[in-house]
Amino acid sequence: MTTVSMALLSFSVAIAIAIAIAGLGVAATLMLSITERSREIGMLRAIGMSRRRPRRTLTLEAVLLSLAAALVGTALGAGFGSAARSITSTVGIVGGPPLLPVLAALALTVLTGPAG
Repeated sequence: MTTVSMALLSFSVAIAIAIAIAGLGVAATLMLSITERSREIGMLRAIGMSRRRPRRTLTLEAVLLSLAAALVGTALGAGFGSAARSITSTVGIVGGPPLLPVLAALALTVLTGPAG
């Protein structure tokens, strides 16, 4: 294994760990939100809401929150990445962001939010 591939592997592992920690943070925040809203959920159940409806509502809220965060983070990352690439490149911007990993990260972010 070359030094570059070893560095790339180390960087990928570090990113995977950071994503896992961020996912736990999102899940913990959403679980805290559910705990804090238990009275609201109880009141909705008392006035006739079905048992599945609050769960679906909270899941939809988590998906929308995760999607918004993923889109804002991706836009900021792409903007900063292209700015850094244009500053450091002597021949201008070559290529673009890797589309498949970016889409995979977006999907993983949206799926991680409701998992909590």
